[in-house]
Amino acid sequence: MVMKPKILLLDEPLSALDGVIKESIKDRIKTIAKEYHLTTIIVTHDPEEALTLSDRVLIVHEGKIAQFGHPEEIIHKPSDTFVEKFILNQLKIKRNNIYTLFEENQTKQKKSGQSSIIEYKKGEKNEKEKKPGN
Repeated sequence: MVMKPKILLLDEPLSALDGVIKESIKDRIKTIAKEYHLTTIIVTHDPEEALTLSDRVLIVHEGKIAQFGHPEEIIHKPSDTFVEKFILNQLKIKRNNIYTLFEENQTKQKKSGQSSIIEYKKGEKNEKEKKPGN
């Protein structure tokens, strides 16, 4: 930041990070971009990163712009089948994997007589176990 750039270019900045560190770095990237008033260009193949880090997303397919818009537009109005398959299918797969994990966990807890209450506050995970009657 010594040279006071106007543009910050990041090429796959989160690709080798685990989930917790990735979320922390995403927040830091947003903070730095805002604090220094930087236009930030992030190259990624991960739709979740693109949609959660950006106020606008540019999707390139075969060297051409497939869609440019706000994350909500990309999700709710994909411009063509490539965008729909590339972005939405990946997000659906991630979502379904997460739902499956939670369903399996809940089934195991019910069999053991425990339940888990998960509270999410400001990006933190707070998990409390309850036994029947508590």
